[in-house]
Amino acid sequence: MFNSNRLSELTKFFNRLSVIALILAFGAGSLTVFGQDDLRDSVYGNPKKSSPVKPKTAKKKAKITVAKNNGAASKTTSKSNKKSSPKNYLDVTFLAREPSVEVYLNDKNIGKTDENLQLSKKLAPGEYFLMAKNKRQVLMQTRKITISPEQTTINLFDEVIPPPTPTVEQPVEKQEKSDIEIALEKNEKVKKILETYANPATTDSVTTEDWQIVFQAAQLGQLQGYTAVPLEAQRWFASGQIELAKGDFTSAITAFNKAQEFMPNSALPFLGLGNTYFANQKYIEALKNYQKALQIDPKLAVGYKKLGDTQRLSGKEKEAIAAYKNAIQFGYNTLETRFWLGTLMLNTKQIEEAIKELEAVAKEMPKAEVFIGIGNGYEKLKRDVSAIEAYQKAIDADPNSAIAHYKLGDVYQSQREYTKAKESYEKAISLDPEGKIVNKTEAQKKLKEASNKINK
Repeated sequence: MFNSNRLSELTKFFNRLSVIALILAFGAGSLTVFGQDDLRDSVYGNPKKSSPVKPKTAKKKAKITVAKNNGAASKTTSKSNKKSSPKNYLDVTFLAREPSVEVYLNDKNIGKTDENLQLSKKLAPGEYFLMAKNKRQVLMQTRKITISPEQTTINLFDEVIPPPTPTVEQPVEKQEKSDIEIALEKNEKVKKILETYANPATTDSVTTEDWQIVFQAAQLGQLQGYTAVPLEAQRWFASGQIELAKGDFTSAITAFNKAQEFMPNSALPFLGLGNTYFANQKYIEALKNYQKALQIDPKLAVGYKKLGDTQRLSGKEKEAIAAYKNAIQFGYNTLETRFWLGTLMLNTKQIEEAIKELEAVAKEMPKAEVFIGIGNGYEKLKRDVSAIEAYQKAIDADPNSAIAHYKLGDVYQSQREYTKAKESYEKAISLDPEGKIVNKTEAQKKLKEASNKINK
């Protein structure tokens, strides 16, 4: 039989065990849920503490969710910002020296210059690499440029920067020249002019302005070493040259006569008088004064040239030939002198010498009149082929030379080439219808003869 007291004690003991078991069971679950790992770490020690896995995963999800929400918001914000705050683009102009120049920015072709040599673009400020070229070559090697509000025009060529102007020192003020220095300078100029005039090779180069310098210097007494008489002589001689150049023959004759009074032993006043009468076509008076000048100075080369011109125009061809030869001998060896010498010699027995002289002149002065003279010489020698060649050269030099066509017609007529002769005569008559150069009556007669020969 069980003791009732004993049974009661056993019942109480089992009840306590049940309560303890429940407590232990609840405690074990709590340790698992509320940080068993942390507790283990605190017991065993773990320097690399890490966050629990499940909470970390939860945070990531939360972040992703927030990020997605924020992304949608940021996209909306970005779009609204673009509309409300656009980038600050600048109007940039590229300038070239020719159209169709290709422009590259950062190795990208952005277009070509137009007919106004420009290319306009809107670009954001900043640094770029620029290169330009056309179809033939690179006009500008790649280089860095900066575009800013202050720099919106870009040249596609290298500008030539002139070297800096050197500093010029202020010249020291020159002291005014004394009267003696001025007179010496004038004296040197006058001396050079007179020497140039006295030289046969350069006498024709003295100008009217030169004679004005001589006249003024003599009038002001600025010639050193000249007494009153030579000063007056130079003044009057220069005055005569000035008046002759103006065509005032009366004043020129007066001036040269006054110069002759102050220098009676000089050939120059008589030369001046001869030139004045020659210019006025008074050849007898001109001849007398040239002869007086050459009596005083037998080596006055220009005097012989002028004497030869006067004799030629007076019909004294032999005397003119002698005068031209003297002019050449004493240094007045101009092309004009040699031309007239050769031309006049054609009427003598020295025809071959005349042709040789004229051919030499033609090399330096290939004019129609020179070739006509050569043609005349070959005609006299009965060398028609050479004559035709010379007249053709004359026509080449001057297609409107009536005398050249007329002379060519004569040679063709003698060669019995009547068709060519007829054409040449017709051309000569058409170029000189009034017969001022070619004898019109004689030309028409020869034309008729050539035409008759053709019709037979």
